[in-house]
This record gives sequence, C-alpha cells and structure tokens, in this order.
Amino acid sequence: MIEPHEDMLELCSYCLEADGYRVSTARDADEGFACALTECPDLIIIELVLPRRGGFELIHQLRDHSLTRDVPVVVLTGMADQGTLAAAKAHGAAATLTKPAMPDEIQRAVKEILAKADPAHLIDRQLRRKLIAVRHLAQRLGAGAELRQHLARFIDSLQQAVLLLDEAGRLIAASKAAASLTGYAETLVREHSVFEAIVAGEGVSSDCWGRTRAAEHWSGCAQFVHRDGHTVSTRAVYMSAGIAGLQLAAFAPTSCAPAAPG
Repeated sequence: MIEPHEDMLELCSYCLEADGYRVSTARDADEGFACALTECPDLIIIELVLPRRGGFELIHQLRDHSLTRDVPVVVLTGMADQGTLAAAKAHGAAATLTKPAMPDEIQRAVKEILAKADPAHLIDRQLRRKLIAVRHLAQRLGAGAELRQHLARFIDSLQQAVLLLDEAGRLIAASKAAASLTGYAETLVREHSVFEAIVAGEGVSSDCWGRTRAAEHWSGCAQFVHRDGHTVSTRAVYMSAGIAGLQLAAFAPTSCAPAAPG
C-alpha cells in the first residue's frame, strides 16, 4: 500500500491483515515503486496525492515495468471528483475508492479483484517472491568461494521446486521439492539435469538459454515427463541471482496428464 498518511496506512493494514493478507507499506511514489519490485505484490493500493511524484505517474511506471504491469491497482484517494476517478480507471486502475473508505469496502474490493485475477499471474508472483528471498541471501553472502555450497544447502530446505544454475545453464543445486516434482532422486536431478530441456529449450548452450539469461527474469509454461511417464505441466519462473553469474528457477505444478499410449 502506498499512502502518505499514517492513520490510513494503519487502518488498511489492520483490516487486510485481519483477512489473512500480508501488507507492505510505502509513503511516497519512489519508495512504493521500489517496494513493488522487491515484494512482488498481488495487488497495490495507491493514493493519488503523494510526495515527490503523483499517483498517476506511479501507475504509469508500474504499467511500464515487466514485473508489475499485470499487478492490479486499487486507487484509494481523497480526490473524490468524477473526473479524477475516471482518469484513474483510464490509467488502468482495477477499482477506485474514495476516502473515508470503510474497512469493509476496502476488504470487499481486494477480495473481488483477487478472485478475478489470472491464476497463472498469482503463481508466478508466488514463485518470484521465493526466488527473491534466495537472491537476497546470495547478495548478503557475497561472491565468496563457499557461496554455491551455502545456497545449495538453503535451496535444499525449500518446500518449492527451486533450482540453482550457473551462467551456462548447468544445474548446481535442486530442492527436495524439485526431486518430488520429477520423481527422480535429488542426485539424479543434479547429475542428469532432468530440467535441462525446460531451462534451456534445445540445450544449455542454446540461444534460448542466452535470451532467458539476458532478460534477467522470465515466466511462462513448461512441461516435462515425470519418471513414471506422465506429463507434468508447470508454471516456471527464472531470475538472475544478481551475483557470480548464478541463475535461479522455480516451478509449480498446474496439472498432470497421463502419457499418451505408445
């Protein structure tokens, strides 16, 4: 939530946290944009009147960035004239609320918008938040000799299917969840690069991996064949670890289909 007034931040945080949401707050447009990039929220609430830069400029900036362009925006503002509210809609706001909005209005608007959100986008952001946590750890550890070992131990403990790759796309570490997703033991996932076709298309040296790496982050659909023969469909997210040329990937299953008869 991006709101310059402390009382409104507290009210919205309280009513949304009561509904089970995790709320991050910012008090101006610059802080809010930086927070959106690092937190990967599922929804952003914005006051139009902000210090330094206005809310309309911030909405445009969010819509312009690949990480935030599909995140729904709710405008919650003291500017109640119809022209301003119509302009907010024209700038891409999913909903507009005017102050003083009651807690149940805010809760209802958030629930309705998230209920209509594209499930793929929600999964992508969930995976991206996990990779951001790994990236923060990598950057705190620094580019020392034991960086890969420390990251591998951390990734091994994760509940999500997460991979650590070098700059050529070679697999360095895989979580237990990645092994569970493929049906292969962790050592086989690492040694035989079960995910290689997903990560790099035609191979780790292919142009596909180079383009993915150059983009710094990517999300989309990926499929592979489980050890028992059925096809596993996933959402896949890739992101640079931001250090030592390392790359991160995370996967979440979306459906499984029986293998076609041979």
